Amino acid sequence: MFPYMTLQERMMRPEGSRTSLPIKQAKTTLRNQTEILSDLQLKQILRLLHKNYNHLGMTISIYETADQVKADRSKYGQLYLDDWCYQDALNGTLGGYHKLGTIALFPFNHTVKNPAYREGLMQLFLIQDLFHEIRHAYQRIHMKKQYNTPYITTGTNGYRSQWIERDANRFAYRMMEKHRSTLNAILGIDFTWNSCWGRFYITIER
Repeated sequence: MFPYMTLQERMMRPEGSRTSLPIKQAKTTLRNQTEILSDLQLKQILRLLHKNYNHLGMTISIYETADQVKADRSKYGQLYLDDWCYQDALNGTLGGYHKLGTIALFPFNHTVKNPAYREGLMQLFLIQDLFHEIRHAYQRIHMKKQYNTPYITTGTNGYRSQWIERDANRFAYRMMEKHRSTLNAILGIDFTWNSCWGRFYITIER
């Protein structure tokens, strides 16, 4: 676990994989099983990204509870959730996941201590995780050389040493800060917040 952070975001791909994929993939598919964000809000948020992010062949699954994760796994097997992803989502250590265009998000694993800000913070956590995982999908298509370097899977230091993770962290932070006003309008947020780079956390300015 990172200092001051509740979760990790992870991506996986076959070891040594250097498969050439076409630049233009299918459009994004949403499997939103949560009321944290509506489908309309998600589409508005995705439209904030550059057009190059519109055709990455992504299927984005969002789960509101651990029971939804279990039900999806029971119905679809490993189509949307790999074994390690499934286990980490249920043990509370995983906020987001990407593999070959399949993105899964687990906002229920984030902890919000102040109930007065719970709704808005859960929305912001989810969006920050979403931006991070979408960046991995972008890397897979448009940054193949960096994306296909050997991935260190052991420990926090291993995670932090990855260029692809640092890049995804920077991207999520940049998008959150750049679109702060628009996100507030989409979500109806009336408090002042900041995105914490590399920590998957949101701070509130009181």
